[in-house]
Amino acid sequence: LDNRQVNCARFAQSDEKIDGASAALSLCGIALTISDIILLKQELGEKYRTVLHYHDVCPKPFFSLERTGKEIQSDIIMFLKKRGCTPRFSDDGSQFTVERGI
Repeated sequence: LDNRQVNCARFAQSDEKIDGASAALSLCGIALTISDIILLKQELGEKYRTVLHYHDVCPKPFFSLERTGKEIQSDIIMFLKKRGCTPRFSDDGSQFTVERGI
């Protein structure tokens, strides 16, 4: 197991309570809040009529899009850059992970 898997396993077994609206998803490599994810989902839905899905899986959560395109990717990159994160898109652009740092 790598460190991300160990951290996910430890967290899943803990009794720690988290406020969902402000909880940082720092486990498994994501440094976004639930509020950030909701905002990104709303912005993409309004502007591009696409749905952003969040997949909370270990060892690394990921996102998927129902529609893809260069403009959508560009907006995701800019949104995440403002929060100190970088997306890593799949070859077809329909899925991405988020890493800390720009």
